[in-house]
Amino acid sequence: TSFMPIRAIILLVLLPLGSILEKKYGPKVICAIGAGGMFIGVFSLSFIKNPYLFIAFFSFGFGIPTLAFYVPLMCSWKYSPDKKGLLSGISLCGFSLGPLFFSYIAHKIVNPDDIAPREVPNGKISDHYFDEHVYSNVPKLFRILSFIWGIILLYVVLVIEDPPKEYTDKLNETKSPSIQQVAQPAAPGCPDIITGLKHFSFWILLIMLTVSTWSDFIFGLAYKEIGFNYHYGDEYLTRVGVYYSLSNCAGRLTWGILYQSMNFKHLYVIVLSGQVFFAITLLMVASSPYFYPIWIMADTFCTCGNFVTFPPLCLKIFGNEKGGNICSFVCTGFSFGAIALYAMNLYVLPSIGYKSLLELVGMIGALGFILLYFLDLNPIWPKPEANSKNVELKESIEDRGRGEKEIKLLKEQSILNKY
Repeated sequence: TSFMPIRAIILLVLLPLGSILEKKYGPKVICAIGAGGMFIGVFSLSFIKNPYLFIAFFSFGFGIPTLAFYVPLMCSWKYSPDKKGLLSGISLCGFSLGPLFFSYIAHKIVNPDDIAPREVPNGKISDHYFDEHVYSNVPKLFRILSFIWGIILLYVVLVIEDPPKEYTDKLNETKSPSIQQVAQPAAPGCPDIITGLKHFSFWILLIMLTVSTWSDFIFGLAYKEIGFNYHYGDEYLTRVGVYYSLSNCAGRLTWGILYQSMNFKHLYVIVLSGQVFFAITLLMVASSPYFYPIWIMADTFCTCGNFVTFPPLCLKIFGNEKGGNICSFVCTGFSFGAIALYAMNLYVLPSIGYKSLLELVGMIGALGFILLYFLDLNPIWPKPEANSKNVELKESIEDRGRGEKEIKLLKEQSILNKY
């Protein structure tokens, strides 16, 4: 958990920066920077023994890819602007498929004998630590993972690119009116990023995302700690992590598809209700090896709806032109949630225990229902001054042209009347 606030601060800076730089340099350059930084950072971890230097390189290696966090998403929207919800679900499935494969690899490399950690009491909870026989394998894990990830990321950098101009021109020509209606926001769109960041809807979305992702942080980071308290083995909990990833992947696809046809507010109520319920009731079923993974899967299935519905929602509210950039600022809510959760884990959890913490997280998440009431899905944006002048000029030219045609038609009619 020591890495959480540092990575959160990195995400806070690089997430908006990446979306802005993508428009200037394109997706390939941004992905190359993120991929190169990740390979160097993770590979270097296998040789570092100083704890402070390790934290720095860990935060850098797993933080720099945040620069390209939404680049594939924004790139995919350009190919099919009428299917933003579905493409959000597919693109963000990578966050689920990664743990699905690499959690088993990590377990087999680091703890092949399934050695249980030793328990150290810490207030109302117990911390768990593995002995040297297990953690001495971590450098080997970093070296193997860095090369596997390096090959995958190299392929991504080589193939990712924006659609060619001929494709976008053809796409605009062949769009039917119904598709245009779905793809384009109802309002003209936010005229610039600063105006969007000052708008009340931005702050509502930011706080909503902050409070509605806490339970996923708890479930994703602490499901092993909670499981160890109920004497589950490391191999069993690794399988739970795989089920967690599968459910997360299925949830992203499901909510992405549902976003295409459902009202966001109705969708958010379903998502948040599930999160609050499963967070508050987790410890009621934690002693059951059958229901414990079901609750973990159910919570992440609900929570991941936030990750795939907020990006296309930002485009609907703020417009296609600036919505992607403003979305990256909205998603810094992950960082604020992570920093708050780190503080609670460090200073509050030992005093109140997991049961009270999960109840607290559920109540904080329920604030999203109140915030949802004040969210304006169709704000009226001012037209940019330059654009409005151009529109007026275009309209005057069209009116003048229309007037000349009418005069010409009247002259022709008068000539015909003479005959």
